Amino acid sequence: MFVDNPESDLSRGGTSGRQVRSGTIALPLWCIVILGVGGACVASTASDLLGPRAAEVRELVTSILSTHPEGPRLATDSAFVGAAARLEQVGDGLDIASYVVQLHRLFSLVHDGHTAILSTELPEEPFTLRTPILVHPFVDGVWVLEAKDEGMPLLGGRVVSVNDVPIDQILAAYVEGAPADNPAFAMRWSPFLLAFPGWLHGLGVAEGPYDSPIAVEVVTPAGETVRAELQPREGANLGRSPLERRLSVAEEMAAEEESPNFVRVVSERKALYVSIDAMEDTETKSFAEFTREVREALGNPEVARVIVDLRRNGGGNNMLAEPLRRTLVKSRFNQPGGIYVLVGPRTFSAAMNLATRLERETDALFVGEPTGGRPNHYGDAVMRTGSATGVPYLVSTVRWQDSPPFDERIWLLPDIPAPRTFAEYTTGRDEALEIAMSHTPPTDWPGDREAMPWARPSQRAGWRFFFEPGSGGVSGPAH
Repeated sequence: MFVDNPESDLSRGGTSGRQVRSGTIALPLWCIVILGVGGACVASTASDLLGPRAAEVRELVTSILSTHPEGPRLATDSAFVGAAARLEQVGDGLDIASYVVQLHRLFSLVHDGHTAILSTELPEEPFTLRTPILVHPFVDGVWVLEAKDEGMPLLGGRVVSVNDVPIDQILAAYVEGAPADNPAFAMRWSPFLLAFPGWLHGLGVAEGPYDSPIAVEVVTPAGETVRAELQPREGANLGRSPLERRLSVAEEMAAEEESPNFVRVVSERKALYVSIDAMEDTETKSFAEFTREVREALGNPEVARVIVDLRRNGGGNNMLAEPLRRTLVKSRFNQPGGIYVLVGPRTFSAAMNLATRLERETDALFVGEPTGGRPNHYGDAVMRTGSATGVPYLVSTVRWQDSPPFDERIWLLPDIPAPRTFAEYTTGRDEALEIAMSHTPPTDWPGDREAMPWARPSQRAGWRFFFEPGSGGVSGPAH
């Protein structure tokens, strides 16, 4: 979880580690925890003086093992234990960027997007520095959507390399070590790779002083290669100019609404569009009021299908949507072709709870891209702060199981894939919404949901991103 803003409204808690002595060997507390559950642990080199970052690593690991529902399993996980021991040994000798990226890699071994390092909130260089561009991943690559000053020549171009390192190589390394439920969630936050030079230094893509220029090369839609040297600095992210483009139908509707949660009847398509961007009460509308609006609209005799859009929803309170879910389950639309749910990498946390419950209890068809969350996942994270660097971090406290325990999917894949291309973004085409408004289910579509919906063909297809081997440079189902 990252924030493209140094300010955050998240409260910060604290935790502290302590050292347990055993003979002449200093055993970290998390090692004692491991031994307590029957695991194996190798103590670090004996020393009465514990470096501040080594102590911080012990604190973070102890916090995970004692707080996370998977703590007992992680305590015997050789990959997690080994990574923690190695980072404890070398952490005090690393520069801050490399150390923080290694913390991310350690947390990635929990395989939980709610258990994460919030490195972008560190109040020191290089994480206070920004670049004058903002990028976004599409099905066909990473494209520059905002820029200013020396970054303007890159606007609208597809990123090819950074400091002559291929972008595909950078993304592969980043995704492998990002705390996430799955690669889609990691890709959702990939724009910060180029917005925060600290990440580039931590990954070894940039070297030297943190404010050293960063060379970015792009290819324009016309095929022209453009290269620019970006100067990292504080405030470089402010006042960037966005790429000129046409808004999609969903964006146009949202621009006319005061709340991100709204309902709209699209009469010419006999469809009801239900936008749920926030699982929370907004400043202009409570979720209960929003639910009442949906219920009233469902009674419109002209409406033949319901489209629930969860593509921009990163979570909130998953209990708020329960009355709405029950309404959809009991409605006349709970039949093949009656409910379509739009999902993507930003569908996470409480939005994932709703998506999974709709999958379990309705005949909904899912359209779009892989979700950023797992059907069965962890959440209700607590925030704490590292003692040495002050880095904020999150640790999950609750397991949410909205699908049977046999469901081990890392994401909910779309029944009808509709990943967005850069060209579609610039022209305002929203293929996923268009499909949901016009799709006709096959005549042999079962009247009842399969006994094991998590094993239906669409969920066994897999997914490759454009930078992965065998993808052909385009994201989509991996058959």
